[in-house]
Amino acid sequence: MPLASLIIPAHNESAVLPATLERIADDPLAASVEVVVVANACTDSTVETARGFADRLPLLTVIDTETPGKANALNLGDEAAQAFPRIFLDADIVLGPGALEGMISALSVDEPVVGSPAIRFDLDGADRWVRDYYRVFEQMPYLSEDLVGLGVYGVSEQGRQRFERFPDLMADDLYIQRLFEPAERVRTPGEFVVRTPRRWADLVRVRTRVDRGNAQVAAAADDLESGHDYSRTSSSSVRSLVGLVAEQPSLAPSALVYVGTTVAAKVQARLKGDQWGRDDSSRVVATDATAVDSHEPVAYLVSQYPLISHTFVEREIEGLRRMGTPVHSFTVRPPGALLSETMRAEAARTIVLQESTGALATAALRETLGHPAAVLGALGRAVRTGEARARSRVWQIFYAGEAMRLLAEMRRLGLRHVHAHFANSGADIARAAVAYARSVDPDGGWRWSFTMHGPTEFEAVDRFDLAGKVADADGVACISDFTRSQLMRLSDPSDWAKLQIVHMSVDTDRFVPPAEPRPTDGPLRILDVGRLVPEKGAPVLLDAATQLAEQGVDFELRLVGGGDLDAELRTIIAARGLSDRVTLVGPVGQDDILAEYHWANVFCLPSFQEGLPVVLMEAMATGMPVVTTPINGIPELVKDGRNGYLVPPGRADLLADTLAGLASDPALRHRLGVTAREDVIAGFALDACALAQQQFLDGIGRPTPTESIG
Repeated sequence: MPLASLIIPAHNESAVLPATLERIADDPLAASVEVVVVANACTDSTVETARGFADRLPLLTVIDTETPGKANALNLGDEAAQAFPRIFLDADIVLGPGALEGMISALSVDEPVVGSPAIRFDLDGADRWVRDYYRVFEQMPYLSEDLVGLGVYGVSEQGRQRFERFPDLMADDLYIQRLFEPAERVRTPGEFVVRTPRRWADLVRVRTRVDRGNAQVAAAADDLESGHDYSRTSSSSVRSLVGLVAEQPSLAPSALVYVGTTVAAKVQARLKGDQWGRDDSSRVVATDATAVDSHEPVAYLVSQYPLISHTFVEREIEGLRRMGTPVHSFTVRPPGALLSETMRAEAARTIVLQESTGALATAALRETLGHPAAVLGALGRAVRTGEARARSRVWQIFYAGEAMRLLAEMRRLGLRHVHAHFANSGADIARAAVAYARSVDPDGGWRWSFTMHGPTEFEAVDRFDLAGKVADADGVACISDFTRSQLMRLSDPSDWAKLQIVHMSVDTDRFVPPAEPRPTDGPLRILDVGRLVPEKGAPVLLDAATQLAEQGVDFELRLVGGGDLDAELRTIIAARGLSDRVTLVGPVGQDDILAEYHWANVFCLPSFQEGLPVVLMEAMATGMPVVTTPINGIPELVKDGRNGYLVPPGRADLLADTLAGLASDPALRHRLGVTAREDVIAGFALDACALAQQQFLDGIGRPTPTESIG
């Protein structure tokens, strides 16, 4: 008999279900828990996605029903389940470490109890009003004292006897909670993560659904015949809010947002009736059936992901998911330091190819036994691919092995297209996987593409086999016109149609100017964000800072980032007496980086080598002028004298002069900053760039125009 039964109702959840099931499959108790996924009225690949976990969840049952509705799905799953405790989990909820074990332990009692782990709200990327709302909401008594639900709850065997079937209600969690007295509600060990809406309008939509669901339960109280009180408690909520503000006066502005949101939701609830109103911005999946059908799921492969220097990949994936493209993330190596909630959430749902030697070996052995000739062909391609050096060809053999693991996961998830970011090992593995897949399944629709960033790869075109990758790929997204031009000079003109321009992006709803205007007096506050590596030119900035100090310019400088030059830069700062003006901050995650931009009133990036830096976009989006170098793709973003200044690389003297001029002219800084934000919104906003990438991906395998699509 299983230790417990876990029931997951799912309607068009192919984009979010993998992360949910991955966490369950990785749990030490996975082999002992019965998992029942009920796919109701799905028009996407939810059923195939769930069945793909059969080898990792031995007690998995997948029910495919054409009847829509969560209540019906819950009842079907409940009827199929065999064990207690019985846990009900929404398909977009990721359980934290130990949460499953904690629920099973706490609910395996001979008493009628209901319970759920602690809730944690993922606010990464949320706008200010959404953050204000949850700042109050998470302190309300309902949430802090007796909450059961919001995505997951479980009942003991005696607790399950409190009701016969799930009624046809939106708020099933409220219905279950009110069947139990406060003393029968258990906060189980561990936590689960709820990703909040990103924008206030989406938050209102969610709260409208909640309010409508609560009203529906209250209205149906007589019909439920449970003997429990389902009345709503608006008056107690008001008293709690007043008391909370009285204790914490600083919450007053947030409380106003909370009240405004609540009122807006109640009005919308009256107008919208029984509409479900699911929030796509937080669930990262399209609910419109035609949208799901028109955007095929895609595997995203990066050599290391998440990574602090690859936040633009996070944004692109987020934008694609929000617009209806199911994205399944893969990384060759384990992720770097997880410095934000988004990074932690992405790491939880990302498959690591090198994580398990056993998985790599199993995938390679399965292919060798099933298709020995094709495997020999793959090895033959490996030793003929890439730079003509023994070491490089040996690495290609390793990549072929990792390609087998990638292919196994793509088959499991029903994926036929893999897109790699960067022209490094990720692209090598994607190329090898698709070449092999085509050899054993020539009509399978296998294809691959990659995003070309540069400039590192342009210094070693043979090592990265750029011409070969362009020739083999089905499409190449170039982040700038400069990047595209460099690939054009390396590739055959017949391949130029593959090269499309898709810019990196910035979330201009999150990266906004500070609430209070930047100061016009006091020291010039200079900010540099980037790795402390030679190509970023930090020593040049310190040379300019030295000259500013000698000229008597009042300034402060903060360098955010880490890298090999850290010790050398600290030595220079101390030797030149700049310690009271210059601070090496170290790496900063996305949760905290906005505060750095708001601190500064000019951004400086004196690089020797760049692609098209996203940090420039972030700084400009906050209404700040930038000073940088006119290299590679930067002039496509920064217009000298319009939204910032371009200074020749390596010229500390000209850099110091430019910064001194900005220090003495606050009005100029303001004018440049206003234009900077306008220009970023016009050409590099998240939604526009995500749409361009979506169009690029949708066009892979079809004829593509030579013009830019982004």
